[in-house]
Amino acid sequence: AIVELEAMLALNPSDNQGVRYALLACYLSVRHLDGAARLFEEFDECAFNTVFAWGHVLERWLAGDIPGAQQALAVARKQNGHTEASIKGHKRLPKHLPATYSPGSKEEAQCFAEPLRMMWRTYPNALTWLITQAVKRRGSVRETD
Repeated sequence: AIVELEAMLALNPSDNQGVRYALLACYLSVRHLDGAARLFEEFDECAFNTVFAWGHVLERWLAGDIPGAQQALAVARKQNGHTEASIKGHKRLPKHLPATYSPGSKEEAQCFAEPLRMMWRTYPNALTWLITQAVKRRGSVRETD
């Protein structure tokens, strides 16, 4: 899949088809951190795309950069707070995915839940780490969904 997705991206570098999202999921699922880093650098979408935001958290964790993973987690939660529950398995996917979404919406979380779950579930220790990360809310700390 990686070879095919890389070829598609090479043929369409502006990637109006969104191949980069599946490619990032594949890279991280096989721990290809260099490939993931290239996508992060080339597309720089962590602030407005849930696959990139939550993928960056996992990439930092896999690289052994826990402080970086925690910083990326804060960005990911801000970008789309709905996604975390999907990754953890707390939210069921609807029978039919939404036709459209906006960055940060529950529809975005639904549209990208499957590749994100694939990435995270490949690494049970990373998922356990994510589950143990408390959310800071208005001066207090609470566990997430």
